[in-house]
Amino acid sequence: MRIGGMFPLEEFEEKKKNSFFKENYLGDLKFLLSGRCAIYYCLLDISPIKNKTAYLPAYNCETVVESYLKAGWDCLFYDVDKENLQPIYKDEDLEHIGLVNICGYYGFHHRNQEFLKKCKDRGIIILQDSTFTPYSINPYADYVAGSFRKWMGIASGGIALKRNGNFKKNPKSMDQNHLDGRLKAMEYRKKAILEGAEEYNEIALKTFWDTELSFRKTFGEFISDQLSINILYHFDFKNMKNKRVENYNTITSSLNKSSYFKPVFNFDLEENDCPSHFSLYVENREKLKSYLLNNGINSTTYWPLPPFLKNSINKFPNAKYIYEHILSIQLDQRYSKDDMSFLVKVLNMYVLNY
Repeated sequence: MRIGGMFPLEEFEEKKKNSFFKENYLGDLKFLLSGRCAIYYCLLDISPIKNKTAYLPAYNCETVVESYLKAGWDCLFYDVDKENLQPIYKDEDLEHIGLVNICGYYGFHHRNQEFLKKCKDRGIIILQDSTFTPYSINPYADYVAGSFRKWMGIASGGIALKRNGNFKKNPKSMDQNHLDGRLKAMEYRKKAILEGAEEYNEIALKTFWDTELSFRKTFGEFISDQLSINILYHFDFKNMKNKRVENYNTITSSLNKSSYFKPVFNFDLEENDCPSHFSLYVENREKLKSYLLNNGINSTTYWPLPPFLKNSINKFPNAKYIYEHILSIQLDQRYSKDDMSFLVKVLNMYVLNY
């Protein structure tokens, strides 16, 4: 693979400590094993609460909703506009919710603030899932929870922030088995890169998913490991943002228009936007995925339709379309401008040949 695949474990220099969290995550900040652990930890802090109905986007990761269900919340969903993935809130739902979960997608931050002000005026708690938008903390958020694992090579990427006051209790001790599985997967990924051996990539993926599926059954408010915390405090966030923005602009400035696919986002990057992936809507997704793979480019579908929405997805036509058509390609700091030009060339050739 020229583009795509797991991150190996990050290396860092002890002397180069960053100020990213000090500048951007003001409040009581905790580091946890994963994003779902962080969300669950925040929800435990919110309890007890009279109205335990959460307002969540219908386009979502299964593990996010599982955190709410495990914490004893009922879930009410809102649709997400397929144009630029912005929320479609309904004012009438304000009468029924005690919390709203907000998020941006693929590095583009949440731009609808009017509804959130109404939530604030009513005392509705706002929890931001920052997994796709770590550079953009919404000013209305009471809590922030997310994961950095899509951004860098790290075993425990969860963060939880209470912006006013302190968390009532500390997280639980580390889930060592899950940590060991993630570290082992990243070791195999590094071995695959160094030796150019595809079999190690396969072992890495199997190790990761065996660990991941086991963890989904047992997750809790588990604390992070010290190595992951050290990586986060020494990582060059400025360079990562600059590189991803450059790569995104390289793609968008040269990609030909096509009836086979189109970029999900059609607005320009703002200051707090930092692309996590290059995301497309694709009419024949499996065909394009196969074509990209044959050209050394791995792509990913975030996310499969969660089981708890399978019987009601028709109520959310935009989310249904997104689940069925979206495809994402990595453009992170590992890749050069030449890599992105190669990606554009491959996509433009697809338009000509198919």
